[in-house]
Amino acid sequence: MTRALSASLLTWLRCFDAAARHLSFQNAAAELAITPGAVSQNIRNLEVALGCVLFDRRHNSVVLSAAGVQLAPTVTVSYASLRQAIAKFDEKRANPKISISCSPSFALQWLTPRISRFVSTHPGVELSIFGEFASLPSEKMRLGGVNYAIRYEPVNDSGLAQTFLDEYLIAVASPEFLAATPEAADFSNIDGRHLLHDNFPWGNAGSDEEWRFWFRSIGRDVPDLSKGSRFNMSQMAIAAAMAGEGIAIGRLALVLNELIAGRLIPVFDLAVKSSAAYQLPLWLMKSAPKSFLIGWFGRVKSLSLSGEKY
Repeated sequence: MTRALSASLLTWLRCFDAAARHLSFQNAAAELAITPGAVSQNIRNLEVALGCVLFDRRHNSVVLSAAGVQLAPTVTVSYASLRQAIAKFDEKRANPKISISCSPSFALQWLTPRISRFVSTHPGVELSIFGEFASLPSEKMRLGGVNYAIRYEPVNDSGLAQTFLDEYLIAVASPEFLAATPEAADFSNIDGRHLLHDNFPWGNAGSDEEWRFWFRSIGRDVPDLSKGSRFNMSQMAIAAAMAGEGIAIGRLALVLNELIAGRLIPVFDLAVKSSAAYQLPLWLMKSAPKSFLIGWFGRVKSLSLSGEKY
């Protein structure tokens, strides 16, 4: 009959392992932080349980008996394997890996400029960033080792996600474009041909969703939006605006650095809080490292065009 590995038996075997390696009850006791008497008693209990003597006890030393010599290699290798397996978990905890999935535009314009700041305060963390459009189901994220899936989506009361960064919409263009086309900065002269569109701000967004929302929010009639260049990434529309191709509806989180540097300027002095925000699924809050979430993704409560970092 196979003997059950009870808690007592495992304790006795641990003492045997230490004593067999040191050939000393005293040194084994020092390693295990117990008394030599406790080591001796645990080994005696093991000998009774196995029905054999494991050590020949001499005046100032102990040596393994024939039974002890037979048992020692298996016990020593087993405990060494356990220590190695546990050490790997300690290594992972000491050098955690953080994997983030987000849209390419958000990764390039908001996340990557902040990596150096994060690395300087979390030098042991291995950071991986994946630019993706599609939403990730929890099982795919688990199998892929993804800790965070940041998505720009309409805010709702479903309770399934938490906003960590609000977004504001602002019409932006290059200084060169506005110098060459000053009439574009006049509401009464807005020409749909000058507008640059991100056709897919989020998965199921309607046509020209952000431009329509911006015009309605400032109380203006929506112009003909059927004209103008269209892109499938916000970053591409912003790049076209910087190249002097027209006016883009910019998300402040993604264009703030360009505004501060003067590569883009607000066409109208109006910023509208978007109906969408950057969100994290709530179920991830339980599985992702909390210090990372709180330390770097603390929710932004205010935005500024004055050059403040947020």
